[in-house]
Amino acid sequence: MKKFNLTVPLESDSQRLDVVLAELLPEYSRSQLSKWIKGGKVLVDGEPRIPRYAVQGEQEIAVCVPEEKQVEDKSEAIALDIVYEDEDILIINKPAGLTVHPGAGQPNNTLLNALLNHSSCFSQLPRAGIVHRLDKLTSGLMVIAKNMTAQTSLVRGLQNRAIKRRYLAVVSNVPITSFSCSKAIGRHPTQRIKMAVLDHGGRDAHTDFTIVKKYRKHSLLEATLSTGRTHQIRVHLSHLGYPIVGDTVYNKRVLLAPNMLPETITLLQQLKRQALHAHYLQLTHPSEGAMVEFKSPLPSELQEVTDCLAEDLKTH
Repeated sequence: MKKFNLTVPLESDSQRLDVVLAELLPEYSRSQLSKWIKGGKVLVDGEPRIPRYAVQGEQEIAVCVPEEKQVEDKSEAIALDIVYEDEDILIINKPAGLTVHPGAGQPNNTLLNALLNHSSCFSQLPRAGIVHRLDKLTSGLMVIAKNMTAQTSLVRGLQNRAIKRRYLAVVSNVPITSFSCSKAIGRHPTQRIKMAVLDHGGRDAHTDFTIVKKYRKHSLLEATLSTGRTHQIRVHLSHLGYPIVGDTVYNKRVLLAPNMLPETITLLQQLKRQALHAHYLQLTHPSEGAMVEFKSPLPSELQEVTDCLAEDLKTH
């Protein structure tokens, strides 16, 4: 029997039980958590509740479920770009194009399948030790747990915002100075594959943006996450008028500068991914207790974009 004793964060006051539980136990799917709630395996202050129950800050949530085989997906020989590995954690540099979890539209060829092939330890963990995700077309650093103790530690680190994540993004337009965005994010009301800034009903989200380099009509920004909402950086930047280059969901238009170099135009028009890369990761090691950090340079296809934008700036 697996048991979890959780406390509702103050900032989650009045949110749905299934939503809060998904945030507190990100290693489990929303459908699985909802099934447990409906089955009476989730108690709030000792009482069973329904998924849409509005929780209150600091309420106690007890989850008690039977042990079950967590991973039924098959292992696949997919190469991993390993940055660091020990008995507790695995740090990888995920390439753009690799989906993190299997789903209805992607049953295999995912990071999870690659992890199952890499080590047998991942088959014993919820979601093969994955505690956070990157979008399919976003590249960069991810931490994966190799045992349950490490997974619990990493999940708590994410909940407490103790794990620091920074991203590099090539965006359209040029801000005057560094800036922040604290707009709430939720599912787009009419386009279900998209997220959106919402005036009502969204979840709190905060991102800080620092200017790294200004070009003629584009910028290289560093984004620091305080929360981890779906598509958070992409949505905040699009909302503020600085959509990410290559992001076909939130940025349909390819912005070009007057008399831009032909090779730069071609590169921007043919980019097959969003120009977003998780380049920095800092966390407390689950067993050693020491603060560790990892860095990843821009992948070659994004470095080529910034090089061409810099050359275009120099020639004008």
